[in-house]
Amino acid sequence: MASPIRILTAVPICDGHDSAINTINLEFIRHGIEVIYLGYHRSVGDIVRAAIQEDVRAVGISSYNGGHVEFFAEVVDLLRKRGADDIKVFGGGGGTITHDDVTAMRRKGVDQIFFAGTSLSEMVNYVREHYGKPRKKRSRAKSDDIELARKLSEIEDSYASRKRSTSNTKRPTSNGKKHQTSNI
Repeated sequence: MASPIRILTAVPICDGHDSAINTINLEFIRHGIEVIYLGYHRSVGDIVRAAIQEDVRAVGISSYNGGHVEFFAEVVDLLRKRGADDIKVFGGGGGTITHDDVTAMRRKGVDQIFFAGTSLSEMVNYVREHYGKPRKKRSRAKSDDIELARKLSEIEDSYASRKRSTSNTKRPTSNGKKHQTSNI
């Protein structure tokens, strides 16, 4: 079984509008997409560091307060500087992001912007189609975080596979200790 698509979502610094991203996160989770949600009022550095450490496929940003062209571009730029340009950036912002803004954002490396009225199923389908494919291996890690994140992802995937395939598990007792069998 393939690993779930893992994305990170956040709301930028100086923005506390999180109801839309919470709704979107729940829809992603409902469709088997793993979501790491950083919350609101997050800096570019916070987002990039977490994206690399969590070994995500993409970062979704919800922005309603303006400054989105610059903020999204800074996220893309810092990912590139850290050698993680395979992590894509997408997002939305209701009515605050214009078509002209999207043109500028795409020129700066933003992968996708969803406008107000985009259905949740369209967003889920986009994430599955664009971030569900195996990614290209990074040519050279510029951060120990990247290699550590990849190793941790491999361990998590291996553990999850074993856990799914193991049907005979020990059950804890009421005091939290596992039942032990003896050879008497």
